[in-house]
Formats: sequence, C-alpha cells, structure tokens
Amino acid sequence: MMKENEKRTIPMIDGERLDASIEDFIQEEKIAEEDLPDILGGIGTRFAERGYYESALEFFRKSIHVARQLNRKELVASGLNDLGSVFFQQSNYEQSERCYIEALTINREIGDQKGVSHVLNNLGNLSSRRGTWEEAEKYYNESLRIKEELDDRRGLAQTIDNLGGVRVAEGELEQAIELYGRALQLREETGDKRGSSLELHNLANVYLSMGRHDEALGNYQRSLAMFEELGDRSSIAKSLHQIGMIHENKGEFDKALGNYQRSLAMFEELGDRSAIPKSLHQIGMIHENKGEFDKALGNYQRSLAMFEELGDKIGTAKSIHQTGILYEVMGQNDRALENYKRSLAMFEELGYRSGIAKSLHQMGMIHEDKGEFDKALGNYQRSLTMFEELGDRSGIAKSLHQMGSAYQEQGRFERAGEFIKKSLEVSEKIGDVYSTALSIGQLGLLQKELGNYQDAEACLNKALDIFSRIGSPYAETTKAAIREMNIERTGRKPSTR
Repeated sequence: MMKENEKRTIPMIDGERLDASIEDFIQEEKIAEEDLPDILGGIGTRFAERGYYESALEFFRKSIHVARQLNRKELVASGLNDLGSVFFQQSNYEQSERCYIEALTINREIGDQKGVSHVLNNLGNLSSRRGTWEEAEKYYNESLRIKEELDDRRGLAQTIDNLGGVRVAEGELEQAIELYGRALQLREETGDKRGSSLELHNLANVYLSMGRHDEALGNYQRSLAMFEELGDRSSIAKSLHQIGMIHENKGEFDKALGNYQRSLAMFEELGDRSAIPKSLHQIGMIHENKGEFDKALGNYQRSLAMFEELGDKIGTAKSIHQTGILYEVMGQNDRALENYKRSLAMFEELGYRSGIAKSLHQMGMIHEDKGEFDKALGNYQRSLTMFEELGDRSGIAKSLHQMGSAYQEQGRFERAGEFIKKSLEVSEKIGDVYSTALSIGQLGLLQKELGNYQDAEACLNKALDIFSRIGSPYAETTKAAIREMNIERTGRKPSTR
C-alpha cells in the first residue's frame, strides 16, 4: 500500500489519462494502484445495473487494462466476465462469448476454480438466451460439479436456479418448481434473504405461466414483503410488475395498470433504464386489452425507442413483435405481417430460436385470419418443429392447438380433433391449467360443430369451471358460447329486447 503522503503516477488507459474527475478522486482518496481495477470495475457495475451499458463497457475496459498492466490475472478474468455480461445484456452474443471464453481460459490457467464455475454459469446463461438448451445444461452441470467440490452453497443455489430456467423454457414446469424449491432451501440455509426472495419470485413466475394464480400471488406477496424488509427497491418494483401480470391475466385491467404504473415510477426514480421499457411495454398491453389502441401504440413506441437506445436487440425485436400483435387486433393484418417479418429477421440474425418460433406462429395466425390455411399450417408446422427442437413443451402445445383450430375452420373436423387432443395432452402433462382449459373449450366448440351437444356442453362447462377458478376473463367468453349453443340446440332465437 502507498504511504499517506506519497504521490504516484496514474496509469495510462488506451494511450490517454483517466478522466480528470476520476483522477482527482483517486489522488484525494489516496487509492493504491493495486486497488484501481476494483474501483473502476465497481463504477462499471453501477452503470450496468442502471442500464448505462456503454459507460459500463468503458469502465470495465479501463479496469481490465490496468489489471493487465499490474499483471493481476485474476482481476483481468473478473473484468472480462463483467464485460461479457454487459455485451450479453446488449444481445451482442459473439462479443459476450469471446469475453467469457478468455476469462475461462485465464481462470483455468491460474487454477481459480471458483472463477471457472462463475464463467461456466454465464456461458450457460448465454446458451439459454440463444435457445441451445442442451449446451446450456452442459455448462450449468459443469459449474454445479465445481461448486459442489468447493462447497459453494450460494453458487450452487444460483446454478440450480438457472437449471430451473432451462426447465421452464423446455416446458418442464413441475421440474422447474422442484429446482427452484431446492435453490430456495439452499438460500434459506445460507441466510441469503435476497436470494430466498428471488426464488419465491421465480416460483411465482412458474405458477403464473401455469395459470395457478392464487399460488403465484401468494409467492409474489411473500417475496415482496422480503424485498421491502431488505429495502431492495428494484426488486420491489419487479414484484409489483409481476403482481400486475396476475391482475392482467384475470382481466382486472385497472388493478394491473396501477401496479405497472407504480413499478414504472420506481424504475424511473432508480434510473433503471433496462427495466423502464419493459414496464412501458406491459402498460401498452393493458391499453391494448382495453381497446385503447392509440395509447397502446404510444407505449410500445416509447418502449421500442428505449430498447434501441440501450442496444437491446432482443427487447427491440420483442417490441416490434408486440406492435404486430396490436396491428392484428386492430384488423391491420398487412401491417401486422410486416412487423412479424421484421421481428423474425432480427430473431434469426440473433439466433434467438424461441423468438423465431413465436414470430412464425403469429404469421400463421395472420394467414389463418385471411383464410390462407395452407400458408397458416405451414407456419404452424415450422414453429412446432422449432419448439420441439427447443424442447419447449408450452410452445408445442400452443402450435398444436392452433393447427387444430385451422383444421376446424377448414371443416376438417377429424384432423382438428387429433391436434387439439394432442395439445390438451401436452398442457395437462406440464400442468398448464390455462392452456388446458383453452383446449378443452376448443374441443367443446368442435363437438358443437359436429352437433354433439351433450359432449360439447360437458367440455365447455369443464373449461368454464377452470377459467372461473383461475379468474380468467375467458370465463365470460365461455359462458357466451354455452348460451349460444343452448339457443342453437333448442332452435330458439335470442331476444332482441
């Protein structure tokens, strides 16, 4: 360490001196040169947490440069890992992978097994984002093995959590619940309150996707209480956002909007630019659901502009995709199709296969609306194949369901029944209550078309029971279908009064 009154030379960064304000801070605080990489890296982390990615990249590069000058290989590896994580947030996957691989090489060279396990975990995250789940699982399991050897229980919890994310992506929701439960137990055993609250949050996300709204809400409320106790305002905002999604799924749009607006205000106060466009996006969806299309479009456009400014290519593609859905709802199918083609091109460029499959699926729905059933079925088949390659059973169920719907519209009722039943089987296996109800309801409508009113009534009532239990707005739609069927089967015309 330097003596209190010792003067030193500030290292050169890429041929230039450090920013004057940082240099003054270093001199005033008498920061030792060997501490400089940590200081610069810490500044980079703060910028990254707030979504100022270009500034974060600048400081991580400076940190790495100084660490190289000092021959501190462990700090070079740590800085490269951080740099790769920022590129990851920007959807710059090639640069991210290069940084991670170099960090991994250095950590192995110096025998830093903990560093190796961290980088392997991040390479798993990168593979997950790319939709290469088998590769992701390989990285996570290798990271897991090292962490078990090191008895790094907090690290174990994080990687088990990430494996849970793979299971979610593959549609193995019950297995995801089991993994998140294991991670939660480890967090609790190590006294990691923040980690415990995050696992509760993740469990709630799975329950939400399964349509198990009461369980989801209970876990969100537990995690929210813990975040409030910890004073973690960023996570409080995220929990409020997710609780808003429950209200949205239940058709409680005003409550949902209130939650999204509260979370947006908190993200803005925190300066969390990476979270702000996500809240704007969700607020747009509420306006879309309420038929306030101009407001919806305004929010989507603001969200899109921020994602573009951040360099978040996946966020950008998702916003373009969602705007396409809005145009489709508005009956502007040509504009919708154009957006889906744009999002598809971006997802293909990024190698983001989940996004590719979803764009193909939506393009199929446009063709179905236009009565172009061969084109629709072609798109659904391509999306189905990709979901099968990804192991995304939730996506598989949706594609099968939509193919059944297209066959039903063509009057090919036997074929329609085959696909809807396959969709139902997959949804039941993964415990997706919401999709299960949709397929049962669709089978009811199919039986109605065939004149099998007793079977139709049984299916529609079963679907109604599920929709009512989970608080879905589709309960009212199903009630209307039952009323219409009863009028049809009795030959009575509805009253005009």
